[in-house]
Amino acid sequence: MHYGNSTRDHVFDLNNECSHVGDKYTCSTDVNLSDFNGQKTNYWFELSDIAGNAVMSKPINIDVDTTKPVINSFTNLTNGRRITLRLNVTETNFDKITYTDSNDKIPRPKVLCSRLSKDGICEVKKTFSLGPHNLNIKVLDEAGNFAEINETFVIV
Repeated sequence: MHYGNSTRDHVFDLNNECSHVGDKYTCSTDVNLSDFNGQKTNYWFELSDIAGNAVMSKPINIDVDTTKPVINSFTNLTNGRRITLRLNVTETNFDKITYTDSNDKIPRPKVLCSRLSKDGICEVKKTFSLGPHNLNIKVLDEAGNFAEINETFVIV
């Protein structure tokens, strides 16, 4: 695998990075792209056999994002069972903000915001049941980077 604007290489280790089923190999690896953060770069593959015959794939262009989102501020305002959650976020490639309440019977992520206002604000009003709540709030970007905070409160 060749990648980067200055052309770097990664040779797959067939024993540790590839699985073999029949006459086919499936390979998976991680490469450090942090030198290209915020830039466009490309990658392509070169496959060669024991006789020295080689073929190359077409280059694929990608945008590199290795930076996690920044949560600038978080506030919550309680009005009975209704809580206003307000986050100020900095993220160029914003995907969504989710929360998981670990006190739910079946804790699972729920979407708070799928877009931010122009100034990076996500403000949502949610109604919660009586009792304690422990929220894990996660801000995700399109590259899979995330930042998270935890918030605990009790509705009486």
